[in-house]
Amino acid sequence: MYQAAIFDFGGVVTTSVVEAFGDIDAAVGVEAGTVLRLLRETREEADPDFHRLEKGLLSESDFYAALRGKVEAVAGRPIEWPDDAMQVRRLLLGSLKRNEEMLAAIERIAPHYAVGMLTNNVREWGAWRDHYPMDLFRVVVDSSEVGMRKPDPAIYLLTCERLGVDPARTVFVDDFASNVEGANAVGMRGILFTSTGETLAALRPLFPLAFREPAL
Repeated sequence: MYQAAIFDFGGVVTTSVVEAFGDIDAAVGVEAGTVLRLLRETREEADPDFHRLEKGLLSESDFYAALRGKVEAVAGRPIEWPDDAMQVRRLLLGSLKRNEEMLAAIERIAPHYAVGMLTNNVREWGAWRDHYPMDLFRVVVDSSEVGMRKPDPAIYLLTCERLGVDPARTVFVDDFASNVEGANAVGMRGILFTSTGETLAALRPLFPLAFREPAL
């Protein structure tokens, strides 16, 4: 029934982005969970900085400057915050690693079905592609390059259009429930990534050609 699989990047083919973001608190000397809590609160704003960052409308350095101000407001004091955007990026993402088991599963799916990637990402973070087997993905849609982000219905439809597939015959995997709901809303079959094992158990019956034989 399904002819395509589209995967999120951070938190699906990588380890948890949420957990990685937690590392910055100790580095800048604030209470554990401070930065992640602020990012989550920011998402509830009408036009949050984080959304504008992921749509390519705000630079990485300007985003970090604004985030620093919010962290200092919560802490009630100046904090040790790197002036160089690259250093802040390392604090945010330094512990992020490849999810080798998911990548192996995608490698099995790709010869038999259309495979794409749909990621809410940051323009200045583009070097991540050098560390992943991007040849597995026929199409990569990056929010910062197309000016819209999940769960905007248009970005799912754009990804399916570029991949040449019908949304109704496409499976989408993401680690955020709101993004999965967005995929379901345009007719895709959304799978919420909670763990690698559970996600693979959901994918196997949907892509039988990929999993009919044991992996070597």
